[in-house]
Amino acid sequence: MATRWQKFAYRQLPDVSDARQLPVSATAAHQITPRRQRFAFCASTPVDWFRESRLLTAVLNAYSLLVPDNERYYIRILQQHLHLIDDPELRGSITAFIRQEAQHGIGHEAHWALLRTQGVDVDSFTRVANRVLYKIIEPIIPLPVHLSIVAAIEHINASFGQVFLSRNLMADAAPAIGALFDWHFAEEIEHKAVAFDVLKACHRSYFIRLAGALLAFPMFATCISVGSLWLLARDRRPMSWRKELRTAWRFWISERVLPDLFGQLLLHLKPGFHPWDDDNSNLARAILEPIDAALPAEIGISTTSEIVDNAQGGSRAA
Repeated sequence: MATRWQKFAYRQLPDVSDARQLPVSATAAHQITPRRQRFAFCASTPVDWFRESRLLTAVLNAYSLLVPDNERYYIRILQQHLHLIDDPELRGSITAFIRQEAQHGIGHEAHWALLRTQGVDVDSFTRVANRVLYKIIEPIIPLPVHLSIVAAIEHINASFGQVFLSRNLMADAAPAIGALFDWHFAEEIEHKAVAFDVLKACHRSYFIRLAGALLAFPMFATCISVGSLWLLARDRRPMSWRKELRTAWRFWISERVLPDLFGQLLLHLKPGFHPWDDDNSNLARAILEPIDAALPAEIGISTTSEIVDNAQGGSRAA
């Protein structure tokens, strides 16, 4: 049976004149290619799947739990601005962006299915987060600021991609989950300028961009922190806090993951900033070119007909 995400994703896709294939858009030298990825998560995957650390795993699990509803939010906001965009190249980029984000939601919901089999309390956190973020907060924020928030969160995601891919950090994760995050981070780099370019085309004020960033950055940090603590509080296994905090300090501080992330985030606040000022597309290509070369294997570029099949009741393997 089709998931709620699959039905949502298909309803939100802009019309495409050639329904046989997803559009591939490009802005200058930066091509955005929607891809269909499926991951074979193994039942024997360790519960503490990243560096054998419960705390670090909880942080990354919290990130994964936020992704699908975030992607729906991005799609809603960009759809509401699509009628303001006359540039066919940018409209094509929006379409490709939406299709990539739809696949990210599907991939992370497959990860959720694995977490549920491991006894992780997925649904209580996502239910509360969804209500607070999208039922309570979203309606009171003006639409231009929402677009600015999306651009800021996309910068956060691309910053994670920059830091994690440049260090090959997911080599320390369970293989299938590491592949999920690497693919997601690579595509975040690939489409990192789309929401920003829509914001620039529709609302050129620097103060709108600043307002969105000042809302998005602390909200993102709060959601990740609360989600991590939520998951840890529901994990009844004994835990050495001293060991976990030592591991977390080594990862975030000694290896400079957190300082470098923070430095990347600050770039978004510069008045003359554009995401492609730092062309790190080589990091994305290193992950995505082998995926593209695998076509027409199970891992590959999606077609509109496949999404239609899923939305109408096709099954997907987790």
